Amino acid sequence: MNWTTEKPTQTGWYWYRKDPAGTPILFYCGAAWDHIVDFAGLNEPVAFMRDHLLEGEWSGPLEAPQ
Repeated sequence: MNWTTEKPTQTGWYWYRKDPAGTPILFYCGAAWDHIVDFAGLNEPVAFMRDHLLEGEWSGPLEAPQ
């Protein structure tokens, strides 16, 4: 998987990091509407954040294990 600064546009699980030296955090990104996506972080206290607050790098969506 590759890292990108483009924010998620699909529902699913994504890795997020603030910058290349940052520790990745796993996020579930919900349905997009009006170019806004709700995020729920699992490695942080329960949080819902708007996409404009999360400048950084993304990787995903993750595929389900088989």
